[in-house]
Amino acid sequence: MDRQVLVGRVGELLAHPPAVVLLDGAAGLGRSWFAAQVRAASRARVRVLVGCRGLPAEPHVLLREVVRGLVEAGCDPVLGRTVLAAVSRRAPSAYRICLALRELLADAGTALLVLDDLDQADRCSREVLRCAATRLPPGVGLLITAPPQARWVPGHRVELTALTPAEVAELARERHGSAPAHWVAELHRLTGGIPLLLTEVLDRTHPDDQDPAGTLVSTGLPRSVLELAAARLTKLPAADRSVVRVAALLRDPVNATVLTRAGLARAAGALDRALDTGLLAVRVDGRFEFRPPLLGLAVAATMPLARRRSAHRALARVLDGPERIHHCRAAGDLAEAARHAERTTRTGAPATAVGPLRDLLGEAGLPRRVRATLAGRLGRLTAGGWSGQDTVTLLRELVADEQLPAGVHGELRLHLGLLLANQAGDADAGRTEMVRAVGELRRRPALAARAISALALPHLGAAPVAEHLRWLAELDRVGPPRVDPLLRTAIEVNRATALLQLGDPRAWSALPTTGPRLELQRGRLNFTDAAITLGHHRSAAGFLAAAEVSAAPYLAQVAETNRLRLALVTGNWTGLAERVRAHLAAGPHNPRSAAESRLVLARLALAAGDWPAAEDLLAGPGWCGSAVFAVAATRIRLATAQGQPADPDSALKLVRGKGVWVWAAELVDAGVEALLAQGESGAARELLAEFAAGIAGRDCPLGEAVLCHGQGLLDAENAVDLLTAAAAGFAALPRPYEQARALEALARRLFTLGARAQAGQRVAEAVRLFGGLGAGWDVARCERLLREHFGAPGGGPGRRGYGGALSPREQEVARLITTGRTNREIAALLFLSPRTVERHVANLLRKLDARTRTEITLPT
Repeated sequence: MDRQVLVGRVGELLAHPPAVVLLDGAAGLGRSWFAAQVRAASRARVRVLVGCRGLPAEPHVLLREVVRGLVEAGCDPVLGRTVLAAVSRRAPSAYRICLALRELLADAGTALLVLDDLDQADRCSREVLRCAATRLPPGVGLLITAPPQARWVPGHRVELTALTPAEVAELARERHGSAPAHWVAELHRLTGGIPLLLTEVLDRTHPDDQDPAGTLVSTGLPRSVLELAAARLTKLPAADRSVVRVAALLRDPVNATVLTRAGLARAAGALDRALDTGLLAVRVDGRFEFRPPLLGLAVAATMPLARRRSAHRALARVLDGPERIHHCRAAGDLAEAARHAERTTRTGAPATAVGPLRDLLGEAGLPRRVRATLAGRLGRLTAGGWSGQDTVTLLRELVADEQLPAGVHGELRLHLGLLLANQAGDADAGRTEMVRAVGELRRRPALAARAISALALPHLGAAPVAEHLRWLAELDRVGPPRVDPLLRTAIEVNRATALLQLGDPRAWSALPTTGPRLELQRGRLNFTDAAITLGHHRSAAGFLAAAEVSAAPYLAQVAETNRLRLALVTGNWTGLAERVRAHLAAGPHNPRSAAESRLVLARLALAAGDWPAAEDLLAGPGWCGSAVFAVAATRIRLATAQGQPADPDSALKLVRGKGVWVWAAELVDAGVEALLAQGESGAARELLAEFAAGIAGRDCPLGEAVLCHGQGLLDAENAVDLLTAAAAGFAALPRPYEQARALEALARRLFTLGARAQAGQRVAEAVRLFGGLGAGWDVARCERLLREHFGAPGGGPGRRGYGGALSPREQEVARLITTGRTNREIAALLFLSPRTVERHVANLLRKLDARTRTEITLPT
């Protein structure tokens, strides 16, 4: 529950005195803050808050503080002295003191007494207050805060819980302005949602941190966290503390067996006893974990360095894989860590080996030869895993290391270039590195061929197609290596990708079908991307299905992005927006995947008539490759829809500079329509002729359909045949949205020829397609076309009545009202007159029993 809401709820309970409210919650959840908020919001004449933490343990100290607070707040000082006199008797009676305290409270009239951390108060005061709480005078409210296990007096019990991930995200945005989902999830995991800990962590981390825990350890843990961990440790015997400290060095949940094998004979008992201190909790699987994990980091930090290294060494002997590398490195045994890292890269999952290798290569004491070997392995492992900026930075540092051999430099530069181009979103910088790598790899021809094959890919950078063709010819000259199956398949994949991206018919016979699984997965995702752009949607679906689900994070992201793009173009829009948002929220993305996912949302927003949302989504960064032209096409359609001038020239300059016209089908389609809407038919003809020449001899089904559509818009005499063919061409791909647009254009031409019946049928088909997609704005435009030619539908027998329910049109108007649209904007979006919209709004107010349009909501 929202904390301010909870403050109001407690205030309501105390607003009907006499009342006792017990607020419990674990340390750090903000009990003291909450108590102060309740006191500040109270309307009682006397409001007193007494904190019990830090008071001496001698008898009746808290009671004296309560009396002093009440008198200072306006209660009768004579009655106050009566209470203190009863306390000062040689044998004070708790009952007499209680009676005197009740008289003092009654004198206040209306009063709120807040006792914060009552568990810290002296026993005698608690005994008196327990008596008084069961016999409060009228008008007095008592709020007590204490840990959950405290049971002092009967009353309304309110539990203060940890912050939810959504609340953590809100606080993070307030502090830093942004809150990436993966960062928020890690903050919530580290702190357990405890406000005190979260505040400290937010002061020391940033949304760009890929490893907030590592940042906290390297920069120093907050003092409050260290003190909390130390306080809980002191509750354990010395032997148990040693066990818990070693357990804190484990990055995974704690297994007592592992600690026993590491030489801690009584580990199980020590862990059980640590549960009572609040340091550890038991998981469902029976293992232990520090809760929250931030406390584990603090416990580990309390170990002296020598003992910590000794413990890491013991743990390394009983663990394997990345954990063994981690503990060897933490123990200072770099040679041993390197040996296990080498073995892990050969036998383990690549995604699990990248992190340990990257950390190990950051060690200044690593021998030169070992560094060269591990650096090469790291570069090869980054091909399929999302490696982040840390790996890019490390590769830059390694490339600058003059002690490494030229061949190693070249290999590392190749992998750096691939990372920059594929994952960091800087294709031109990546190409620059790969061109240099070709020169450095003169004595390693297989790797040089790998670099050449990457330089042949048209989507990497803004270089003209002639340059890619030169690299492609060079690749055909040197041929793929025969000794390394991984390199050979990677080169074959790149060659086929280059041909497919160019729309070269030879691509289909060049697709590799055998080879290492990871490279085949990468290839199939490349082929999916190119096939979607060209219009080979069924082939794209086949490639995507064959790619399976990759364990490599980067490839998994690309696969999901391609699924979303394919769903958009083939018309599978049901739930698509939710899928895209879930994909974007799932974790860190490479810039291209994130941008292409936003483009899907922008296209959906445009079709729904939500133009501001579409504009915001198109404004983001990360556009590259063929997506640049798809984005330009969407911007042109957005401007045209709003009746604004659209200038395709800037995007067309990029097409001409690149020379890959098969990527420009959507751009040309939108550009021709925009130019015609602006009365520039001559420019539209020139553009279409240039496009026709650009895709001549290329395998681009989408381009052929777009060409037919554009010719139908320009050639009035043959428009019916051309637009019919265009609709059929789009349907064959399939591209139902474009098919519906072609049918709409066909209907408009038929209306001008007087063929009203045929035109009406084509419009009806377009409405069916648009409606099935959920393209509400396009449906409204077609309905206006029908009204223009057939008149408004009458109220005769065939028309359905909705009674008190909302009609589909009223639902659409209500939806737009809830987004803040004015009547004039709604009229433009739905192609209605302002008077018609006013009538719909009046019906909505009546049917929904709303007084103003701000009260209009969509019924569930």
